[in-house]
Amino acid sequence: MNAEIPANLLIIVVVQALVLITLLVLSGRFSIEHKIDWKIALGVGVGYGMLMDALLGGVGVFAYLFGEPSSGYTSPNELPIFLLVFNAVASYGLAALSVAVIAPGIIRPLKIHANLPLLVGVVLIFSLCLAIITPAHSLWLMFAWGAVVISFSELLLCHGGKGGPILAFITDRDYRPLLVLIGFSVVVGSIYEIVNIVFPFWVWLPGSSVSLWILTLLVVLLGYFVLFYPMATLYVLISNHQRKLRNNQ
Repeated sequence: MNAEIPANLLIIVVVQALVLITLLVLSGRFSIEHKIDWKIALGVGVGYGMLMDALLGGVGVFAYLFGEPSSGYTSPNELPIFLLVFNAVASYGLAALSVAVIAPGIIRPLKIHANLPLLVGVVLIFSLCLAIITPAHSLWLMFAWGAVVISFSELLLCHGGKGGPILAFITDRDYRPLLVLIGFSVVVGSIYEIVNIVFPFWVWLPGSSVSLWILTLLVVLLGYFVLFYPMATLYVLISNHQRKLRNNQ
């Protein structure tokens, strides 16, 4: 394999940067009072991106197109380390920075009932068991790992005295955070996927068992919701922790 960054990835990163700039402009226009902590958001993107490449890429949810076109897709675990790092910093990093624009508005303090963390933990364990026994490259594998990611995010938030959009809707009937994240995920996810169709860099492996267009639609409607959920979770939790440390100094 060559040691160059694929041109398609660079194009995708440029588009992601334009999406971030647009969100920042719109957030100012609509008076979203939140100053992004760029270091935390970028750190979340890098750490989360490397984890997703190792975990979900390793179990066959997605792969990358790297090298000669005839070589087919490449598992993230087989990519050069420099490319994994660049992808984590540039692509996942820009995605996390974009999510940080809306994160404080969708992750809010929540009255945590005594049994709520237990119930979320049960969902997490069940989803994880389902993910482990589900065959690689299947559509159900994507759903199972999606449930793992979201339930784990909500469990982290429960212990922090907060709730994500799903728990806010279930416990407080507050649908606004959920609608915001769904709308954000569909719009941003659509842009990402359209660019990736024209300039392909990643590929969703369950495409062998379902129509490519149906799979793309599911990814846009559900996949990016799952991708952005823990990004918002980690950004808010870490930002709050850093704020408490500064206040205690």
